[in-house]
Amino acid sequence: MIYISKVRSNDLNPSRGKQIEFNKGVVESFFNFTNEEYAVEFECHSILDAELKEKIRVEFKLSPARGDYKIYQNRDGSRDLKDFLLDTLHLEIEKNINDYFAIKKQSPIKYILYYIPKDSLFSHFFSIASNDQVLFIPDEKEIETLDDRHQVIYYGAPGTGKSYKIKEKLEGVSKENIFRTTFHPDSDYSTFVGAYKPSRGRKPLYGLNGGLTVRLNDGEDLSEEMITYKFIPQAFLNAYMRAYGTTDNVYLVIEEINRGNCAQIFGDLFQLLDRDENGVSEYHIKADTDLRAYLEEELGADSDAIKDGELCLPSNLYIYATMNTSDQSLFPIDSAFKRRWDWEYEPIKYKNTNWIIDIEGSKYLWTSFQREINKRIFDATNSEDKMLGDYFVNPADGVITEKILLNKILFYLWNDVCKDGEGDIFKTADNEDVTFSDLHSDGGKDKLIAMMKYLKVEEA
Repeated sequence: MIYISKVRSNDLNPSRGKQIEFNKGVVESFFNFTNEEYAVEFECHSILDAELKEKIRVEFKLSPARGDYKIYQNRDGSRDLKDFLLDTLHLEIEKNINDYFAIKKQSPIKYILYYIPKDSLFSHFFSIASNDQVLFIPDEKEIETLDDRHQVIYYGAPGTGKSYKIKEKLEGVSKENIFRTTFHPDSDYSTFVGAYKPSRGRKPLYGLNGGLTVRLNDGEDLSEEMITYKFIPQAFLNAYMRAYGTTDNVYLVIEEINRGNCAQIFGDLFQLLDRDENGVSEYHIKADTDLRAYLEEELGADSDAIKDGELCLPSNLYIYATMNTSDQSLFPIDSAFKRRWDWEYEPIKYKNTNWIIDIEGSKYLWTSFQREINKRIFDATNSEDKMLGDYFVNPADGVITEKILLNKILFYLWNDVCKDGEGDIFKTADNEDVTFSDLHSDGGKDKLIAMMKYLKVEEA
């Protein structure tokens, strides 16, 4: 049996831990791993170097913090498979993100790993698999690539890593092929697509009756400042033109898509979001006069981008968006707009088990606080929308200080979650409520610690 996977960004990111991650189904179906942990041996090879061979022992371990994911790592600090990719093969995200590795099963505890560059996959595949009767292909989520879906909205509670997931997907993509914008209540068609805007310029001074320009003694034409108007493209149009100007994939990223009025912002562009099986817009729309004139001037009247005066999304233009389900200022998104997108929910995974909350020396586990708070929010609202995501805060050193706790986390809870008395969070005892201002007054530290004890947050 053979398992083949594309190398992912985290596999080649030295700052993202030592783990190479596998989907739960892959671990259970291919590795037959159902216990809490066990050790296996890998013999690592590279297709590029027949002499290269390295044996590495790794420990499989179930990680509760990662939900339905199981990972392998060595607790004793010995070499791991990621070390083979980074230190032995010297692979890099920008150069090797689309390469592959194949794992050949010899026994339940012995495996062979082959590194295979993208360009060599098919030429070497059959030599690797020739004596195997079964080829194991990962499930759909495991083999999903950037090219699978043209329009995706990632949604979930604040801090679940929606923007980070898009960032991971786009690792290795050239910056010139990524365009970003953020929707807000004042966003409209002109700030998303483009419009004529005033611009400062200069014009020459002419003589009487429009004659020769007035010149200084040095021969330079005399001019004066003036306000002119020119068409200024915005994120959508910049991404659109770039997609028609390259064979590379181009990505338009929209943050907080529900904080703007999508119907107003997209206008009739939403019809372009209907894509055929090749990723091309099924329905073209007529460009308005200004937009048509600009595209014809920039790309030429014969460009496919404005053929017959019409707009059409090409297959190499992808649109990713994020949406916080708890956003208080969101506009309703109608069903016609919704059905043109793929939707992907980002759950809370309670993954940052090494983060601590430090209240002047009194230390508590972030994930314990997170779970207790989220349980109370769910009990009060029967919804996950206002829960604390894994990255609601993102302390650089994994330490959430008292200041961060008060001014970011508790401030959010007090104003957005508990403003109507929901959740039973701001208490030091069953019959003792505490206000947000109490926590900032004299003795606020003691009340904060009493609050943590009442919430049954585990000490670190």
